Amino acid sequence: MSISNKLRVAMNPAELFLVARITAVLLILPASLKLLSINRITRMLTPRRRRTPPEQLSPERITYLCLRALTLFGRISYRSSCLRRCLLLFHCLRYYGKPVVIHFGVKPSGEDLVGHCWLTVDGALYHDRIEMVSQFTHMFSLPSRSPVTGGPSEERSTIPDLRTVSFDA
Repeated sequence: MSISNKLRVAMNPAELFLVARITAVLLILPASLKLLSINRITRMLTPRRRRTPPEQLSPERITYLCLRALTLFGRISYRSSCLRRCLLLFHCLRYYGKPVVIHFGVKPSGEDLVGHCWLTVDGALYHDRIEMVSQFTHMFSLPSRSPVTGGPSEERSTIPDLRTVSFDA
């Protein structure tokens, strides 16, 4: 594969727009993860209204472009993690109308806790391995749903501050 084929990620205006959006999210994530709670970040990354994706932007193509951008950013010293991957996919897939939920889990590692996050779409695990997810105790999901109304839960105090948990998986 030639160098031009490696660098050519997007091929149409819809994909170019998505790549610009991906780049913006990847640029704000490092500071956001240090300064804001995970609940605030997911609310910030949840689009106010969902759009119907252009026909050339399937969920698989959106995922490919997100993962490709993470790989390219990783080559210029951007530390990738399950958290950043999930937040990016969460934003892009929700932007185009997919009902994505991000889940957070932890497991002990010596005296520390190690975290992992994963996505589900319509209740099915999305772009992760069940072997990995099953090692972690589920703590909470965002957006959370109220058991009575099915709408967003108002219980924000139950979401722990995850800035001290390592998400390197």
